[in-house]
Amino acid sequence: MKKTITSLLSTFIFMLYTISAFTQSASSADEYLVQLPTSTVGSPALVQDLLNDHNSSQIWFDDNLRIGLWRVMSFPYTTSDGTVITNINESVIHSQDKTEIDGADLNYKGTVPSVFSQQSNCNQSDYHIYLPQGSQSVKIAILDTGISDISDNSQSGFNFSLQSYSGYDYVNEDFDPEDDHGHGSHIAGIIADIINYSSEQNVSLDIKKTHNSQGEGYISTTIRAVIDCVNEGVDVINMSFSYTASGNQESSPLKTVIDYAESQGVLVISSAGNNAINNDNFQEASFPATYSNENIISVASINCYEELSYFSNYGATTVDLAIIGEGIMGPDLYQGIVEKSGTSQAVAIISGLSAVLGTHLSEFSPEDIKCLFISSSEYATELEGIVQANGFVNGSKAYESLFLGTCVDIEDPVAYSRNVEANPDVSMFPNPAHNQIFVGIIEAGNNQTDIAIRDIQGKLIKRITTGLRKNLAIDISMLSEGLYYLEILTNDTREHLPFVKLD
Repeated sequence: MKKTITSLLSTFIFMLYTISAFTQSASSADEYLVQLPTSTVGSPALVQDLLNDHNSSQIWFDDNLRIGLWRVMSFPYTTSDGTVITNINESVIHSQDKTEIDGADLNYKGTVPSVFSQQSNCNQSDYHIYLPQGSQSVKIAILDTGISDISDNSQSGFNFSLQSYSGYDYVNEDFDPEDDHGHGSHIAGIIADIINYSSEQNVSLDIKKTHNSQGEGYISTTIRAVIDCVNEGVDVINMSFSYTASGNQESSPLKTVIDYAESQGVLVISSAGNNAINNDNFQEASFPATYSNENIISVASINCYEELSYFSNYGATTVDLAIIGEGIMGPDLYQGIVEKSGTSQAVAIISGLSAVLGTHLSEFSPEDIKCLFISSSEYATELEGIVQANGFVNGSKAYESLFLGTCVDIEDPVAYSRNVEANPDVSMFPNPAHNQIFVGIIEAGNNQTDIAIRDIQGKLIKRITTGLRKNLAIDISMLSEGLYYLEILTNDTREHLPFVKLD
């Protein structure tokens, strides 16, 4: 599609509105997170000595992950070694210097800014993706501002109704996660619309209210919610937000709980962020989206011209997927329909699709879901080197990839590559190969043929456009030893041919 003057004007007008996302604004003035070693946890007297030394009280502590939230009772205070502590930053630094404490960090606060309606020139079909559900049960948890009564907030072509869900309110400490902001209801409605399509209903939702009526939420609350999600058997965690921080965050308490989720096979889908920055540059990046965990899918936003949204963060190595995130229709707070934009909305679409794809897996796997999206993404020049997929998500093709064996765990790659069911119209030899493979296409017709080399995780390595040629020699000398596959698109068909690269 060609961008028109009208679309450019719409983009300019859109820039006058606030984008839907969480941004870091501050940290708590008196609360901080600590991680304690096993030796310290095993000694209640030592823990109390540390609390006294930090003039602090303990708000909560998770014995399994050994993470807790402490509160300084007053400033200034004097430590046992005579150091005068005057603010929360000094208190955290003092904690980090203690051998009895593994780590300490500020309790960062994220805020959802007020959002306004933003009409889009996109067709509904650009994000109106409906897929049938399978027979396996999948549970999604939405960490956000809660949910209001959106049972009547639907219109022709959409079904935002969500009448059955579990939940918890961490702001008011009760089991009624009532939304008094609006962001959470919009996100929940987008997901509900995707899962409501199927006659099979095997996706359930859990609403975790982690942010208050001002859209403010502390990282400590997110940590508690993630721990509860994992312990309650959630499969997908929707985090339509991020915390902006600088430097290496791999030892932070939030990273610890994401590691815990990964160990239990829980998929975390998170916003790349709305600061128009490169998350590959860790001087400033969005977390948890930028963590290196395999169970995280980091999502960027594109417009309906398949271009990165002007507000979206990006990253060739740290942002996995891109999908439309502008002018996404969803329920307003209490009544009505509103269009909103941001990586938050893009995340919600991916979460809904992930849950539906997961109902078709015999065993839910974050790695398989991630591979399905990346391997089936539509290549876009504007997104090459911008996100790992080098293109944008195509939900229907991700669904088709379920049945192609593209994202399976291969124990014997040589046997798998030789025994895959052959397509008589496409040939490839030799297999295994050292430096070159040859591809023959019998029915190339008059259409252009596109060939891509992908690794077994679905990441695009090389793309070749062959024009009308029916035979092609492909250089694979740059590949490391291992299993790969050729993706061949011709005459509106997609073939996947696995092969083994030998040194």
